[in-house]
Amino acid sequence: MKLKKNLLLSVYVLIVFALIFFLKYEPKTYKGLAYNNLLEKDYDLIKKDTKELQKIYLHVDTLLNQKIRTEEIIDSIYEIKLETSDNFLIGAIDEVIVYNDYIFILDIYKSKSVFVFDKKGKFLNQIGKKLDYLRPESIDIDKKNNQILIFDNHKGKIIIYDFKGKLINEIKFNLVFQGFKILDSGNIFLLCGHYTNDHLGELKNKEFYITDKTGSIISYGPENTSQYNKIKYNLDNNFLSKNKNITYSYRFSDTIFKIDKRKVNALYNLEFINKKHNFQNLFGNKNEREFIEILKEKKFTIPFFMGKHFFSDNHLLFEYFYKNRVYFSFYDLNNNKLKSGSIIEDKNSIYRLETNFCGTYENYFITSKDEFHLNKKSSNLQLNIKNHTLIFYKLKNFE
Repeated sequence: MKLKKNLLLSVYVLIVFALIFFLKYEPKTYKGLAYNNLLEKDYDLIKKDTKELQKIYLHVDTLLNQKIRTEEIIDSIYEIKLETSDNFLIGAIDEVIVYNDYIFILDIYKSKSVFVFDKKGKFLNQIGKKLDYLRPESIDIDKKNNQILIFDNHKGKIIIYDFKGKLINEIKFNLVFQGFKILDSGNIFLLCGHYTNDHLGELKNKEFYITDKTGSIISYGPENTSQYNKIKYNLDNNFLSKNKNITYSYRFSDTIFKIDKRKVNALYNLEFINKKHNFQNLFGNKNEREFIEILKEKKFTIPFFMGKHFFSDNHLLFEYFYKNRVYFSFYDLNNNKLKSGSIIEDKNSIYRLETNFCGTYENYFITSKDEFHLNKKSSNLQLNIKNHTLIFYKLKNFE
């Protein structure tokens, strides 16, 4: 009997030690990156501030029947036709940055490079070659040094060139992120999305990090409290730089944030007032397949902010998903007026709104069109990639 008790006690002790071990255990690697026991006290925390938060109310069922006529919202348009030839062909325009006298265009999949034009559309040069990157996910401009930074998502590094395409440097990081922007200081803002970076000790699972140009962490953002890290349904790079501001949205939060020196300001919250839902109860810890199944079960009647948004000087543009459709909304920042619903065009209208938005410039939203967009109603859907045009839309003030 005594032997049996000793044996049970030994088993109990082993179980306790095993539990202690696993509770204290940290993974040695994360996506191939070595474990680094970083301590929060050694770095600066960038806190959130909600004092400036404004709510944008959306009556989604009412908006289903709302029609937006292009002549009601568009003040003016101008176009820039881009020079192309067989020697420099753009597959698709995924991102546009206009800076000084230059237009930078990122083509992620076809050429896997950046094309540089002047403001009249004349081709200047092509930065990077198809074999240089596995996937050039996004770009940004270092205005202080007149350099362009290209983020290769698969290799987890940022490559720096001058505007003529000369390679300057490469930055490698000991963390995984989904997108980046360069700050006025020259430091780099990294948005992590669903990546938890479990190898960073106490600095794991943060919404974002700020590093210097060597890739070393300087500061970190709030805890990533998202319960949806297994869901990749919405867009990854849901943030952008507008002049000196960097804004981002974070996985079904319905809120747009702005980085402002030593803090994060919550700017706008989308309030679906007649279709309130609890995403955490519905989708918390669900994977991609389970997420889609729940949406189907609910017949896609759960509205949610898709994260994609753009700021011009006077307007905010954002998209939300409802009843298996994407809806565009335009918000006047000065008058706090919203235009949302289905976009329609009068037959006699001089305005046509292309909705593949890819950037902003001053008070303009930028989209693009090519031969496919121009002839999409015809039976010939062959894409002529020699005919790309950038379209700049300035919106009216909403009364």
